[in-house]
Amino acid sequence: DGFYHGHWDDGDVLYPVEAKALTTGDDINLVQMLGGIRTLSENLAHFDIYVQPVAARMVQNGIHFAFFQKIKAGEYVNEMKVCKRVCVIFNPQFECWL
Repeated sequence: DGFYHGHWDDGDVLYPVEAKALTTGDDINLVQMLGGIRTLSENLAHFDIYVQPVAARMVQNGIHFAFFQKIKAGEYVNEMKVCKRVCVIFNPQFECWL
């Protein structure tokens, strides 16, 4: 899990990341993520920034990322919509991830 910041031409963006390790065997909980994004958006409403949630899940020899729709801080979010998926594969492979 992490919390990152990026500055782009269209403004500042915060990237809260929900991550799962390969060893846990569990999945990303979207209901939990939605609750966290709602709280974050509400608490940052007085800032001129955007929030773009990211989910990252380790898989054998790689990481799957899901980037969700960016929202303006202060907006109420009713659902999280995936806008981009990225699959990273390590080459050469990491032995500890096999």
